[in-house]
Amino acid sequence: MTPNTLDYPAELLAANWDRNKGTIAKMAGETGIGAALKKLKDLHTGIDWTKLTAGGYGKLHNEAEVDEAEKKAKAYYASKVMPYAAAARGVRALAGDVAKKFAANKLIPKQSTAYVTSIAQAADIVAVACRSLDEEFKTFEAYRDKLRQQIEGQKKLIRPNIDNLKTGLAACIKDPTKASWSTHVKQQCRSINNGVQVNPEWKQRFGAVWVKYDGETFFGKLKDEAKLEDKAKKKQAEEVVAMCKEIQAALRDLEGYFK
Repeated sequence: MTPNTLDYPAELLAANWDRNKGTIAKMAGETGIGAALKKLKDLHTGIDWTKLTAGGYGKLHNEAEVDEAEKKAKAYYASKVMPYAAAARGVRALAGDVAKKFAANKLIPKQSTAYVTSIAQAADIVAVACRSLDEEFKTFEAYRDKLRQQIEGQKKLIRPNIDNLKTGLAACIKDPTKASWSTHVKQQCRSINNGVQVNPEWKQRFGAVWVKYDGETFFGKLKDEAKLEDKAKKKQAEEVVAMCKEIQAALRDLEGYFK
């Protein structure tokens, strides 16, 4: 059990304490439990539990970003969860002391003593759950494994993806239209760019180039030929051919790297 999966115990709600301590117990004087429970709940409410896992930091593209996210998660644990755990230990100790005082007072009903004892027990569960976040922090190593698998997958795909884009660019140059770009180039460019960006070595060498050739950005600028006059249609076709040739040059550089 971790604090991420632990439902907040009802026994640790100040309102429940007020309802359950009993009239005679109230006459025993101020215990400080109500205030301590309110503070504990406020600390709990202030914690974003997703910030303790890799999933709390959006899409992470490489191990360096995972390392940075894990560093932030551990700092967040120290600044948010540790004070919460300390407060839970304080409630546990306070409730334990009050339970002993109640038990020693014959005027206080046993159910009041039992309830304050349950507060101590619930606070102990919270404190123990916060002691170790192994499960949360394991998500970062799992994310690293996922990235490594993606890199290995892209190593297998890069050659076929290069060949597919070469074929697609040649076809689009012969038929330089928006529809042709969509069929022959858009996804093929995206596959190359995705592979380049996920591999740190490739990204360092080719990332800045291929992020421009994601296939989608240029496609978004193209207009349907049916809506264009002949002059504009010809100009767009020339732009498509020029872009295809520009990508062909970048592709030759990439292909040479893998020979």
